[in-house]
Amino acid sequence: MRKFTNICGIALACLSIAGVSTVAINSGLTIPTVAAASRENIDIANRDIANYLANCQQYELV
Repeated sequence: MRKFTNICGIALACLSIAGVSTVAINSGLTIPTVAAASRENIDIANRDIANYLANCQQYELV
């Protein structure tokens, strides 16, 4: 019974450490992706989206 209690204690400690580290990682300061992207990258993404949508129009039912 004592061995089972020790195993449960160790498992609980591991889960607690994992939970705390996840909260610490998710709470860090982050830069929004759009603000971090350069104007050139945004222009390339917009062009790619426009090309994709133009390609999709050929499959629309008229």
